[in-house]
Amino acid sequence: NDLWKNASSPITKEMIACRMSETKKYKWSPLPKMSRVKKVSKHINDFNQDEFIKELRSLKRNETIYKKICRIRNKTIKDLSSCLDAEHGFEGFKGGKIDEFCNEGSLGDLKQHGVRKALHTASRNGTLRPFCIALADESQPIKNRVSKALKELNSVGKGTITKILTTLYPKKYILINGCSTKYLSLTGLSSGKRYVEYCEFGKELLRQLNVENFAVLDGLIRQASEGDAV
Repeated sequence: NDLWKNASSPITKEMIACRMSETKKYKWSPLPKMSRVKKVSKHINDFNQDEFIKELRSLKRNETIYKKICRIRNKTIKDLSSCLDAEHGFEGFKGGKIDEFCNEGSLGDLKQHGVRKALHTASRNGTLRPFCIALADESQPIKNRVSKALKELNSVGKGTITKILTTLYPKKYILINGCSTKYLSLTGLSSGKRYVEYCEFGKELLRQLNVENFAVLDGLIRQASEGDAV
């Protein structure tokens, strides 16, 4: 450390050796793109619901309530994952499993707006499974996957797409439903690019509240707004 105290110190072999040792020990990682930081920061600034955040923090501190929400929501994720059958390439996501996925309302009620019918139709004509496989493919950027998914199946929009993503990756992808639209101001999901911004905002919210995943965050919001985490 003494090598760096005096800015006018001459460059020596010892100084170079020390610096080389530091670069090997601490891996360099790039800063996030400033454009993304600005957009995420803008959404956080625009969000501006301090009282609601205080209420969420208060609920989080209530150990009994928070454990109940975690238990309910993690079971929901497990049940919905069983419906999707991603382990077997979504082979089992058809028939009654589509109905179960749509009827489970805590992560978004998909019984309306023709979603269930659209999923059944896609299942029968063989397009549903490839749709889900492509959406879940973590080797591809989420921005591209969501942009493609938004255009692919009629009547299958942001609610269905993000319910699938949150079920499969609850710590990575935020849920877009009535709660997040109303209380987190996540409106107008027109592209994968916008979804990336929402996910970055959501991860910051998870960090601030110390909440384990987006399914639990949704339950916390419902508990705060409706008095019912289910």
